[in-house]
Amino acid sequence: MRKTTINIIALLLIVLFTHAALIKLLDYSTFRHQLMEYPLLSPFAGFIAWALPAVELITAVLLIRARTYFAGFTLSLILMTGLSSYIIFLLNSHYDVPCACQGLLGFTSWPAQLKFNMIFTLVALAGFLLQLLVREEAKVMRFTPAQERI
Repeated sequence: MRKTTINIIALLLIVLFTHAALIKLLDYSTFRHQLMEYPLLSPFAGFIAWALPAVELITAVLLIRARTYFAGFTLSLILMTGLSSYIIFLLNSHYDVPCACQGLLGFTSWPAQLKFNMIFTLVALAGFLLQLLVREEAKVMRFTPAQERI
């Protein structure tokens, strides 16, 4: 049951990050232009426009194989927390930046995008914690004598 849950979580995150990265890369000039309008990000727009989709695709690839789940869930959690934190910053600041999230799932507001991100942050956290539990159980099994496991 636990492995099935981890696989489902990994699949959800693979779809999310692959879709998000491809949308950014397929309309690179628009994505870069939008980044130039965002406070704090504009000086780094050129770098972020390539780096973010690259990290999203790397994360998706890491979530394909069970051997690299832990790294994939860790990156997922970092990405989702970072993106959610930036949206919270925008919502609590005086900046009036339009939500550029319409390309992904049709959201037209930052609050709607934040709700979506928070849900997937929790999904990534669940995957991370479940994978951490699986890793710890594997360590215990490795160091437990065979007679005690019976």
